[in-house]
Amino acid sequence: MKKLIAIVLCAAAVLSLAACAQKNEPVETEPIANMVNPFVDYETLEAAEEAAGFELEAPDSVAGFPDKLIQVMSGKMIQVMFLNGDDRLIIRKQAGDEDISGDYGEYSRIVSTDIDGRTVTIRGDGDLIHTALWTSDGYSYAIMADTPIKEADMSALVSQVK
Repeated sequence: MKKLIAIVLCAAAVLSLAACAQKNEPVETEPIANMVNPFVDYETLEAAEEAAGFELEAPDSVAGFPDKLIQVMSGKMIQVMFLNGDDRLIIRKQAGDEDISGDYGEYSRIVSTDIDGRTVTIRGDGDLIHTALWTSDGYSYAIMADTPIKEADMSALVSQVK
């Protein structure tokens, strides 16, 4: 009986290993078609403010970023993107108190600092900052830089955004 149990257990082990060794074939999926872009482009910040129902005070330009794109997402978030090729610096504002940055990176430095009387959370590595977040008067704000910028430059940008 012991030999029979041992044989059955060995056979089960061999079959389990064989099943695990089978190659998993890739599953073919349909590409996401007709995915709706939630952002609508606007020619002016004033037009975007009208669509979103609130105002955003932001710089007209940022050094090193020759192009600008103004957008509203789903009628509730204003986004101003300053562009230099694939490099972006993004300013966002939305009603509420949530993190609206969309930045899920891991950083060695995440601190809260005071900038013009606002408590701003900055994320980055050393003196280079990727993201600044804060809330004020019922709105959430975020500034994100694809290429990190100096803390002093981020602070200057935060001071210009309301």
